[in-house]
Amino acid sequence: MVRRGGGEIKENNVPGFVAGAPITLSALITNTGNVHENATVIITATDFFTGNVIIDGNETENYYSELIMPETERFITRDINEGLPMLGVVHVEQKIRYNGTVSEESKNVIICPIWFLILIILTLAAIIAAIVHIVLKHRRKKAHQNDL
Repeated sequence: MVRRGGGEIKENNVPGFVAGAPITLSALITNTGNVHENATVIITATDFFTGNVIIDGNETENYYSELIMPETERFITRDINEGLPMLGVVHVEQKIRYNGTVSEESKNVIICPIWFLILIILTLAAIIAAIVHIVLKHRRKKAHQNDL
């Protein structure tokens, strides 16, 4: 039997928005060969506003090796849990090395809890209602003055 390697990184996903921890990174990798191969995943995360490093991709504990068995497709996920702000923006990078190719995905991930979104929507609704109320009151006042 001839040993034959092959495969590709089909997806490398970093979300753009999460409602809170964790930030889940994912990848879809296929092995079309007849030997198992390793994929290396390197994750880096930095607070966008402060520049504080949350996950350092240069440290060995942030390198993950994933075994991809022959003639299979594997969906890989990794979570970033610790060191995340409750509300903020985190710059996240995921680099995958597999079968001689490299895939890099980099995004600024917005972390915004649902309760904060609801608060923003209610505040905007209150402002719009107040503006509508003032405009209608002004029109009624004008209409009443024109009737006199």
